[in-house]
Amino acid sequence: MPLRHSIASFSDLAGLVIIQEPRGNRIGRVRRELRRGGLLGFADVLAFRAYYSLRLSRADRNWEEDARARLARGLPVVPCSIPRFVTDDPNNRVTRRFIDAKSPTDDCSVPGPPRK
Repeated sequence: MPLRHSIASFSDLAGLVIIQEPRGNRIGRVRRELRRGGLLGFADVLAFRAYYSLRLSRADRNWEEDARARLARGLPVVPCSIPRFVTDDPNNRVTRRFIDAKSPTDDCSVPGPPRK
């Protein structure tokens, strides 16, 4: 179940920040796996991923969809009008501006450390 449905069930959802993994992370993960397990270990990882994709992934995907549907029953639908921001870095300035623009007014904000 996406987190947005849970949040929308008890609060006013003002916007969504969608974080996508940058391509560089995948390359770094491959390099770390090669260092950790060597070429034979990496080949084993690739073989398992191929096996999983061909034999197991459909059943897992169906189970996940059923589980999401069960959990989402009774939760509000997130309207299409909710602004969405896609980024690969949730900590950059552009993301911060998006969040700040959607934040509640200062008199309603939750106390915490000052933002920089």
